[in-house]
Amino acid sequence: MLKYFAYGSNLFAPRLKARVPSARFARAARLADHRLVFHKRGVDGSGKATLAKSPGDAVWGVVYVCGTGGIGGLRRAEGWPVQYRETEVEVAMAKWRRRVMTYVAAPSYIDPALRPFDWYLELVLAGARAACLPPAYIAGLATVPALADPDEARARANRPVV
Repeated sequence: MLKYFAYGSNLFAPRLKARVPSARFARAARLADHRLVFHKRGVDGSGKATLAKSPGDAVWGVVYVCGTGGIGGLRRAEGWPVQYRETEVEVAMAKWRRRVMTYVAAPSYIDPALRPFDWYLELVLAGARAACLPPAYIAGLATVPALADPDEARARANRPVV
């Protein structure tokens, strides 16, 4: 079994389960000394979530337990190993710490000028709310500047249904 830390659009369980049907919610977790940024260049030209080292900050997310045989769908969706790289991080979950796998954008895909599309940010927010992440963290996510997707069909197809 693989323990996977989701912090971006994969926080939204229906999106992750479409990619990894075996994924099961384990619990909310906190990754210290990082911040969530939307600087990874997506294939649609918008900003996607990734992690940036930032002492004193923290990223909240969800640890999912996944069958290792089903990880291929997640790897394809994340553009592994070119766009995102698998890396191991230590997260705090309740009273214990665990090493888990997550994805971090490859340096060649980072562009600090990017912004996420509104539907993408809505996926992150819907997942954060469903996982009952801390209200202050969710409030911070809600302030991230987002852009309207010029492709209305793509926006409709990707907007979360909650």
